[in-house]
Amino acid sequence: DLVENQWWHINPSDHSPSARRGHSATLFGDSIVVFGGVGPSAALNDVYVYDIETASWTALECSGDAPAPRSGHRAFSSGDSLIVVGGCCTIGDDRYFNDVHRLHLPSRTWECLVPDSSASQDSGPHPPPRFGFGLVWIEEESVAYIHGGAGFNNVSLGDLWRLSLAMPGGDSKASASVTGAMRNMAL
Repeated sequence: DLVENQWWHINPSDHSPSARRGHSATLFGDSIVVFGGVGPSAALNDVYVYDIETASWTALECSGDAPAPRSGHRAFSSGDSLIVVGGCCTIGDDRYFNDVHRLHLPSRTWECLVPDSSASQDSGPHPPPRFGFGLVWIEEESVAYIHGGAGFNNVSLGDLWRLSLAMPGGDSKASASVTGAMRNMAL
């Protein structure tokens, strides 16, 4: 409560997500969508929705091409979709991601917009796989900027990338393009 400068502990319904860290929480109207993270023994790729009005959780059963379990990713809302970018899975085999996935919330369907290129020699521009980076989404321009984070072996990154998304209405297919990198910009 920013008027009274107080925290309030909330006791939602019994269907709350398991304990986790490195997940995302994204506002959609009167709901908060939680994706992924890592629990005590496993990376996660589940989706929960918290309804602010009713103080209740719902686990979403989703179909389609879901992202691999991960933490340290970034997520944002665009229209009726949740967009998930990058992240890592450091339980078992270390894996770092530079993919982009869309969850169309009304249909609960995932689609991959930009496949992970960390294991391929894809000719198009892609940022190096990363986690813990900064991301800004500019809805009016359908553009996201990502900066920094950490990549393989926890190496700190200082690059800046621009991602352009074509987000159709409804459950139509979306598309994405990475338009280039700006490295170590001086202003």
